[in-house]
Amino acid sequence: MKNFKLDEHPKIGSGLRAPEGYFDNLSVSVMEQINTDVKVIPLYRRPKMIWIAAAVLVGSLMVPLVQHRNNDQSQPDAVSIENYLTYQTNISDADIAALLDAEDLDKMDSEISIDDKSIEEVLTSDSNFENLID
Repeated sequence: MKNFKLDEHPKIGSGLRAPEGYFDNLSVSVMEQINTDVKVIPLYRRPKMIWIAAAVLVGSLMVPLVQHRNNDQSQPDAVSIENYLTYQTNISDADIAALLDAEDLDKMDSEISIDDKSIEEVLTSDSNFENLID
């Protein structure tokens, strides 16, 4: 293999060069551009800003209305809740009792008196009463 030395090969010049005398007058030309008067337009005179402010205001006022409309979902009836709890095998009686407050427990504490005759009528009228006894 042939030895290669960087010092012996001709150098390639950079393709980027500044024009002659460019940096001599650069600071003067930059200062001239900085010192030009800029027309200042106040924000309240810009019609776009008024429309943007109006859109933000309307949008912020619409948020509570949209949230209220989404929260007006009807509550499920008692039968649907009972069926749901019946078919959920991973919910124990203790879990359900933990969700009830004192007022709910007072409502459930009513005395239901059923005489033996009415129980017997229900059991005899049902053809599958043996499964109800177990």
